[in-house]
Amino acid sequence: MYNGIGVSTARGTATNGYVTKNQASLKPKSYDKHDKNKNDKDLKDKPKQINEELLNHRKKRLIESKLFELEDELIEKGYSEDIIQEKLNKLRIELENNKFQDNSNSTTDTHAINEKKEAHNKRMKEALGLKDKVDDDDIKVIANK
Repeated sequence: MYNGIGVSTARGTATNGYVTKNQASLKPKSYDKHDKNKNDKDLKDKPKQINEELLNHRKKRLIESKLFELEDELIEKGYSEDIIQEKLNKLRIELENNKFQDNSNSTTDTHAINEKKEAHNKRMKEALGLKDKVDDDDIKVIANK
C-alpha cells in the first residue's frame, strides 16, 4: 500500500502489489488561455452566410424534377411531343412565378436552414422591437438602470 492506495498486501491478488499509472487514459486537450491570436469575438459562433446561388439552384432542380415526373406520366399516357412540351412550359412558368416552395424539412441543407433561421430572427426582432445595431447610448441607459 502506498499513501492509502492499493491493496494492503499483495497476497492472493496475483500481482506484485505495485500501483501503476493507467497508460491508456487520454487527457482532454487544454484550452490555451494565453493564445494572443484568439479574441473573445473569434470564439463566438459566427452565423454562416447564405449563398443565394445555391438556394436558387436547388429550387430550379426541384422544379425540373417535378417537370421530369410529369413528362414521364404524359409519355406513358400517350400524349404527343408538342402537347407534352406545351404543358411542361406552362407548368415551368407557373412554378417559377409562384416562387416554388419546397416543403421537405431537410436537415442537411445548411443554406436553407440558415435562410429559415434568418427569417425567424428577423420576425423576432420586429416582434420584440429590437434594433439591428446597439448604440453606445443604449448601453449606458441600460447600465444606469
